[in-house]
Amino acid sequence: MSLSKSFACGHPFTRCYSTFLKAQEESPTLVLAHARIGDEGAREIAEFASKSVHLRLLDLTGCGITSTGMLQIAEALQCSLTLESLILRHNEITSGPAGEEALASFCQAAQNSPSLRHLDLRYTGLCGEAATLHIASILEGNGALSHLELSWNPLGASAGQVLLKSIRATSGLFDCQLSGCRLADETMQEIAELLVRNRRAHGEKTSVGPYKGSWIRNDAALEGFSDGKERAMPPGSRSQGQAAAANYPLRFAVANIPGNTVVSDAKTEELVERLFDWRQKFLLESSGNDKAARVHDPVSSMVAAVAVPPLDLGGMNVTPALAPIETLGGEVTYKLGGMFWPARCFARLHGDLLLIQRKGKQQAAVVLHAATVEFRAPTTVRIEAPGSPLLAIQLDTAEEAERWALALKQAAKRSKGLKDLLSSDVVPLMLSPRSEQEEQEAEERLQSLRVRISEIEAEKDSTVKEVKQELEAQLVEAEAAVKEALKEADSAVCARREAEQRAHLAEQATKTAEAEHQRHCKELEAAQDQLQEELREMRQKLDLEIASRKEVESKLELRDEELATAKSDLESLTDAHEAQIKLGQEHANKLDEQRRSLEALEAEKQSLLHQPRA
Repeated sequence: MSLSKSFACGHPFTRCYSTFLKAQEESPTLVLAHARIGDEGAREIAEFASKSVHLRLLDLTGCGITSTGMLQIAEALQCSLTLESLILRHNEITSGPAGEEALASFCQAAQNSPSLRHLDLRYTGLCGEAATLHIASILEGNGALSHLELSWNPLGASAGQVLLKSIRATSGLFDCQLSGCRLADETMQEIAELLVRNRRAHGEKTSVGPYKGSWIRNDAALEGFSDGKERAMPPGSRSQGQAAAANYPLRFAVANIPGNTVVSDAKTEELVERLFDWRQKFLLESSGNDKAARVHDPVSSMVAAVAVPPLDLGGMNVTPALAPIETLGGEVTYKLGGMFWPARCFARLHGDLLLIQRKGKQQAAVVLHAATVEFRAPTTVRIEAPGSPLLAIQLDTAEEAERWALALKQAAKRSKGLKDLLSSDVVPLMLSPRSEQEEQEAEERLQSLRVRISEIEAEKDSTVKEVKQELEAQLVEAEAAVKEALKEADSAVCARREAEQRAHLAEQATKTAEAEHQRHCKELEAAQDQLQEELREMRQKLDLEIASRKEVESKLELRDEELATAKSDLESLTDAHEAQIKLGQEHANKLDEQRRSLEALEAEKQSLLHQPRA
C-alpha cells in the first residue's frame, strides 16, 4: 500500500513512517502530496529533512499542516543545507495557535537558507500586507531564490506594492506566480518587467515556468547531444536514461519471454541511454535545429518522434517498420487555451510534432502522442494532448480543415512514447541476453547453492533436537514463572484496590479544592468589581481636579497679562514723570537767571538813582 493510500484508509502516520522514510534516506525527492500527515507528521518529516544530506525536493501539498507544523518545518529549513524546492500549497499555514509567529519564523529560515531555490505557497491562506512583508523579507535576504509561487492568496493591492519593492531590489528572482492575488494591473505589469530584466541579466542560464531542480536533467543538458559532447551533470543527479532504467526496468518488460527472464543490468542501462541519445539527436535533426517553445509539463518530458532510424543494438542492425514522416504546412489562426490569435501564423506538421510559427519564430509546439483530435465544423480543429493546454487551429475552408484533422489523427495514431518503443517490435526482445561466461558463473552459483542446501538439511535434525530440549527447559521455567506471576497478580490486585481507595480520597479532596477555588474566584471577582468602581470614582475626581486646575491656570494667565499691562503703563508714567521733572528743573534754572538779571537791573537802577545830577 502506498503512503497516500494508507492515509486515505485512516491508518495513523506512525505505522508506515519509519519504513517509508528509511527507504527514502538517499533519495533526492520526498513527495507526500495529499497524505494528510497533519502537524504531528510534519514534525517527523521536519526531523528527517533536517538530518538528510540528500533531500532536495520536499512536496507537502495538501497535508493539513497549520502554523504548529510550520514552526517545525522552519527549524528543518534552517538546518538543511541541500533542500532546493519546498512545496506547501493547499495548507492553511497561518491558522492555528502560532499564527503569524510561525510565518515569521518560516520566512526568517527561508531568508537564511543557503540552498532554497523554489518556494510554492499557493492556496496557503496568506492575506494582507502583514503576511506580504514576511514574504518580502525572503526576497530581500535570499538572493538565490529563483522561483516563487504565491497564486490564489488574497494579498491585495497594497501588498502588491510591498512585493514590487522587494522584487525591484533583487536580481535573482526569475519567475513569480501571482494569479488570483488581487494585485493591481499596473503592479503586475511592473513585476513582469522586473522578472524579464532579471532573466536577461543572467542570460540563457535562467528558466521560467516550473522549477527544474538539479536532480532533473534540464533542457540545457539535453541540448548537449546536438554537438556530440558530454555535459557535466549536477552532483547527485541522474540522466533521463538512468531515471527511466530505475522507473521502467526492461527486465520486467521481457519477463514473460522464454529464455529472457534474466538480463544484464549494465547492458540494459547502456541500451536505454543509447536510445535516449538517439531520440534526442533525431529530434534536433528533424526539427531543423529549431528550439521549439514546448508547452511544459511540471515534469520535464522527452519528445517522442514518429520516424525511427536504424538502431545498432549490440551489433544487430534493426530497421523499424514505421511509416515515413509526413509533413504538412499552411497558414492558420490558432488558439492556445484562450482567444484566437488575431494574426495569421504558419502551422507545420512534422511527424507527430505540430509546430506553430509566426514571422519565422516558434510560438508553440505540441507532441501528438496520445493526443485527441476533433474536427468541428466549419473550419476548426481541436487538439488536446496530455500535459499541454487545449490547442485549436482555424483554417480557411472546410476541406482544408478536414485534411488537417485527418493528418493529425493519423500522426497521433502512429506516435509512440518511450515505453511503447521499448516494448514494441522496434526494439528486439532479446535486449541483453546472458553471455556464456555469465551462464557458467550462474551454473557454478547453482551448484554451490545445492551443496549448501544439503549441508543445511544435515544440520537441520541436530538443530531440531537441540531446540526441542531448549524448549522443554524453557517450558519448565515458564511454568514456574507463571506461578510466580499469579502470586504477583494477587498482590497487584490488592495494591490496585488500595490505589482505588486512595484515588477516591484524592477525588474527594479535589472536589473540595475545586469548591474552595470557585469560592476564592467569586471573592476575587467581587474584589475586582469593587476595585474597578473605586478606580472609576478616582478617575472622575481626577478629571474634576484636572478641569479646576486648567481653570486656575487660565485665570493665572489672565492675571499675568494684566500685570504685564500694568507694568508697561507704570513704565510709561515713570518716563513721563521724569520728563516733567527735567522740564521743572529747566524752568527753575530759567527763573533763577531771570531773577539774577532782575537783581542786576535793580542794582543798576539804584546806582543810577544815587548818582548826582549834573
